[in-house]
Amino acid sequence: MAPPSDPFVARVKSPGGSRRGLWIGVSAGLLVVAALVTVAIAYGFGDGTPEPTPSAAALAAPPTFACGLGADPNAHCADTAECFDTKLSRVDCTGVHTWEVFAYGDLPAGSKVTDKKDRAVTSVCNVGTLVAVNIGAAQWRQDVLLPTPAQQNSGPTTFRCLAGRGDNNLTGDTLHK
Repeated sequence: MAPPSDPFVARVKSPGGSRRGLWIGVSAGLLVVAALVTVAIAYGFGDGTPEPTPSAAALAAPPTFACGLGADPNAHCADTAECFDTKLSRVDCTGVHTWEVFAYGDLPAGSKVTDKKDRAVTSVCNVGTLVAVNIGAAQWRQDVLLPTPAQQNSGPTTFRCLAGRGDNNLTGDTLHK
């Protein structure tokens, strides 16, 4: 006959529960990554409609620096905010606007990039870079402001990675580093 259990001693749990907890944690992490990828694919880069051509003055980038951990090494960020309206015209960030620049990328002279999904663009303009700038903007829409073909042909140019929450839904600067 077994001795009675001591009511003052806590029972020891078997280590099997910790493995179950590990699997739950790993599964939850994978679900978060899948959700971020789904959001990135769902929002894509714009809706494919033609957009206005930016002026040469709109393409002069402010001084930039590396965006940090999680961002592509070719992504540059600025401590000065840049904002645009629905027609991609530059506007004052203190007022209502649609887009904010979260990163910049460079194209060499003679580039002929017209597709926002070009590898040179998507390596810089992506959710990883956006989250490196502001994790709270992970689910914002993304778009890209490319220089014109003539601007690309004449010299090195800069493209802009844009993020927003919908038409005229932003006030004040949020995404500068």
